Amino acid sequence: MTGIFVNSILLTLASQPSVSAQSSGSPINRWDPTADLTAARSAACAVVLSAGRLLVAGGIGDSGAVSSVDIFGTDGSFSAGPPMFLARARAGCVTLAYGRVLMAGGDDGRGSLNSAEIFDPATNKWQLTGSLAVAREGHQMP
Repeated sequence: MTGIFVNSILLTLASQPSVSAQSSGSPINRWDPTADLTAARSAACAVVLSAGRLLVAGGIGDSGAVSSVDIFGTDGSFSAGPPMFLARARAGCVTLAYGRVLMAGGDDGRGSLNSAEIFDPATNKWQLTGSLAVAREGHQMP
């Protein structure tokens, strides 16, 4: 199993969609199971939100690319967030100023995307924004 560590959460990067996650807050360097995601997914994008929360968006579900979003809260559980406008897997995402999140590019199952959208945790809403000059997927943002 390989995974990505975001704010002390390990999200499984498996070839099959998964709902599992683990957390590490233990002083003995041990990973413990935590709450499951609300939907199985792989190839999702994850970023840290304010106040110790985590946003997991998009990815590949059982029937292809998804627009669904999970938010890991301070209570240690995942809850469904507002879906993105477009289903996308292998997108790039980054936390911007004031805690907003930019999600750009990815693959919708038909090909690479050049679209982008921004999530504002203050309003709990996504909005479409300008497009990338070149469609891309699997890229990273700082």
